[in-house]
Amino acid sequence: MAEMTTEKILDIYKKEMASQELLELPENFYEDVAKVVSSLADSKKSDPIQREMLEEELKKVVFLVREIHNTRVLKAIDRLMVGEIPSPILERERTTFQEMRQSLEKLHSELVLPAVEGKTSVSAPAERKRVAIMMRADIEDRIMGSDMKFYGPFKRGEVFSLPESNASSLVKHDYARTIKIRV
Repeated sequence: MAEMTTEKILDIYKKEMASQELLELPENFYEDVAKVVSSLADSKKSDPIQREMLEEELKKVVFLVREIHNTRVLKAIDRLMVGEIPSPILERERTTFQEMRQSLEKLHSELVLPAVEGKTSVSAPAERKRVAIMMRADIEDRIMGSDMKFYGPFKRGEVFSLPESNASSLVKHDYARTIKIRV
């Protein structure tokens, strides 16, 4: 293939965006893009307008390449979700996509299959330990506990029963003290 240029990158971008399938890229696409980026970054133009134009072109190239890559990944994921290795892809993409496919298959076999076969084991939520505390200071705001319930506002001298992690945080910062309740 002829030397990579900003115009060719733009053309590849347009084709990749317009296609439902992956576009066949030259095997050395990313290396060729790196040369374009390096060339633009290394250009020493004394004229401020030319320098600014080159900087804008560099930003556009970086944007285009990122979009090409992201689009390819999304298209590949669509294929992987139905158990296929996407094609055509670069050799360097192939290895990663095969690993992704294996990970998705493992996830499917561990989560989805047991669920649809009725083999999931639903365990009772772990009992969370609660701690009784007496407030040493006022706290006007409510807090969300580790049990996803809201507590507060808190007034000095009031007694509360909170999840252990929340109570220990208030005690640690000297807003409360732990109290023992005898039954």
